[in-house]
Amino acid sequence: MVHQYIDIYGTTTTTTTTTTATMNRVLCREK
Repeated sequence: MVHQYIDIYGTTTTTTTTTTATMNRVLCREK
C-alpha cells in the first residue's frame, strides 16, 4: 500500500492538488 502511494506521488509531481487529494484518500483508507 505504502509503495503504491509513493509511486503515485512520484508520478503525480506536476499536480500537487491531485497528490494531496490522493494522499488524504489513502490516509482515510488506511485508518
